[in-house]
Amino acid sequence: MSTIAAPMQDALPFDFGSDVLVVSAPVYDEQARQADRELCQRYFIGWCGTAFPVDGTRAECAEITLADFQAAARRLAEG
Repeated sequence: MSTIAAPMQDALPFDFGSDVLVVSAPVYDEQARQADRELCQRYFIGWCGTAFPVDGTRAECAEITLADFQAAARRLAEG
């Protein structure tokens, strides 16, 4: 029975050494959470005001899209 000798490797095939920049995910801090909470609250108040007028007058409709609201709600749920 014979054996096959593999050559020694000095480094991994994709060893970039110290030239690699480590990028971390953005931090979802309390200030960002508060901004998302306020966005969701403004959206909800605007939605309620258009669906259910208070004192016979309609509330101002917030300039927040459904996509913005859903993204903020998703971040709040994850964080």
